[in-house]
Amino acid sequence: MRKPVKWYNIGDHFRFERPQKGRTRCFTQLNVDILGEPGVAADAESIHTLVLVFRSFGLTCEDFYIRLSDRELWSFAMDAWGVSADKRGYVLSAIDKMERMDREALVSWLSEHVGELAGLIYDDARKLAAIHDLDGLIAWGRSLGLSAERREVLDARMAEWSVLMGALRDLGCGDYVVIDPGIVRGLAYYTGFVFEAFEKRRKSRALAGGGRYDNLVGKLGGPDLHAVGWAMGDVTMLDCLEFCGKTPHEAVRPKLFMVFGESERGVCFGDVDALRSAGCRVVYSYRSNAGYGKQLKEASQSGCSHALIYGPDELAVGEVTVKDLASGTGIRVKREELAAYIGALDLKGS
Repeated sequence: MRKPVKWYNIGDHFRFERPQKGRTRCFTQLNVDILGEPGVAADAESIHTLVLVFRSFGLTCEDFYIRLSDRELWSFAMDAWGVSADKRGYVLSAIDKMERMDREALVSWLSEHVGELAGLIYDDARKLAAIHDLDGLIAWGRSLGLSAERREVLDARMAEWSVLMGALRDLGCGDYVVIDPGIVRGLAYYTGFVFEAFEKRRKSRALAGGGRYDNLVGKLGGPDLHAVGWAMGDVTMLDCLEFCGKTPHEAVRPKLFMVFGESERGVCFGDVDALRSAGCRVVYSYRSNAGYGKQLKEASQSGCSHALIYGPDELAVGEVTVKDLASGTGIRVKREELAAYIGALDLKGS
C-alpha cells in the first residue's frame, strides 16, 4: 500500500463506566489518521483537518481553540529530573491530572511512585505548563542542564516545533492553535506532538483529541508505522454546537407516493426519475393491479407527506394532483412546474 495512508471512520464506541455529562456509555466517534509519514507535515495536516471539521459546522476561532503539546518535551524534563523509565508513565499521568487535582493530593499520589522527587516534579511541571510561546520553550530547554547528546536532540526537536508552527500558520490555523505543554493526553501510546480541542467561551470537556502514536500499530501486531491522528465524539460536539447556536438542521426531503393507472405508468415513471434526481424520496406500489383507491390507502400508511396522482383526467391537461396526506386536501399542478412546486413545500414536521 502506498504511503502515507489517509483514512477516517465513523462508528459506535462503548465505555464500561458510569455515564456523566458529556460522557455516555455508547457514543459515535469520528477517527481521522495519517499512517506512514514520520515528518511534522503530517502532524500539521492532521491538526488542519481538525480545524476544517470544526469550521464546517460554522464554528470560528471565537468558539474553539486547540491546545498543542509534545510528549518529547516531557521526556527531556524527566531526563533532567532523573525519573527512571519504569516510572515515567506515572509522571505523565500526574501531569495529565494537574488541572483537576490540587498540589497536595497530586504530590501525595505521585510520591508513592517517585518518592521525594514528587514535589520538585510538580513545581517544575507547573512552570513548563505555563509556557505558551516557542521562545519560552527554547529558553526552558536551555535551562535543563542536559548532556551534550541529549541537548543536540532537544535542539532538533525545537527546530521541528518551529516548522510545525510555521506550517500551521500558513495553513490558516494560527488563530486556532496555542502552545500548551500542560496537555499530555492520558493514553500511554502517544509518542510526540499531542493536542486537544476545547470550547473557548466556557469550561468543558475536550471536544477532540489526538497526536502522534508511532509505535502503536506495531505493538498491535501490524507493521511498524509512523502514525498521527485524532478522534471526535458526538456527545461533546453536539453540546458545543447547541451552546454556540450552530446545531445543523437537516434538510427535510419530500417523501412522495406516486399513484397511477397502468396506462399512466410511463409518464409517471419519467417524473419518478426527475423527482429522485432533485433529491425527493419517491415510492410507489409494486402491485400492477392495484386501483387508485388501494394505492391511496397504501400511501396513507406509507409515512409519505404527499401523494402525486396521475389520473387520466389530470394527464389529459398536462397536470398532476398533489394531495396532502395529512389534511386530505389536493391541488392540481402543471407537470413542468411539479419539481419547483414540491421543492417549495413547507415540510417541517412531515
